[in-house]
Amino acid sequence: MWDTPTACKKTVEYLIKERESAPHCVCCDTVLFNWEVMLSAYLFDMEYRKKKLSASMHHDIFMYVFDHYPYQYDEHLCRHHMNYAKNIQVPVCLSCHGKIHNSSDPKYAKWKPVDKKPKNQTQFDSNVYKPFVH
Repeated sequence: MWDTPTACKKTVEYLIKERESAPHCVCCDTVLFNWEVMLSAYLFDMEYRKKKLSASMHHDIFMYVFDHYPYQYDEHLCRHHMNYAKNIQVPVCLSCHGKIHNSSDPKYAKWKPVDKKPKNQTQFDSNVYKPFVH
C-alpha cells in the first residue's frame, strides 16, 4: 500500500500521462480531457482493484491534485456528428460544438453535419456515448 505523498505524486503523473493521448478539438485544437472523471476512476481502481490506497487518503489526494495538476482548464470532450447515417464523428470542445450548430462563420461551417439527426435517436444514443470513428 502506498503512503500519501507517493499516492499524490503517482496520481498527478498518471493524469499527465493520460492527457498526452487525449484528443484535440478539430476547430480550436484545445485538449479534450476530463481529468476529474479520470481522477475518480483512477482512485477507485487503485483502492478497490489494486489495493494500493486506503479510503482515508482520498481527501489528501484530491487536495494535492487540485493544487499541483497543471491542466485544470482542459475542455470536456464532445463527439460531434459529421454524418449521422454513417456515424462519422469528430472530437470538439463544447464551445466549438455550439458554434458549429449555430454560427454562420466559415471556420465552423465546414464541420456542420451533412444530414439531420434521426428522429428515433434517443438521448442515450447521443454523441457523448458513441465511440469515436476516424
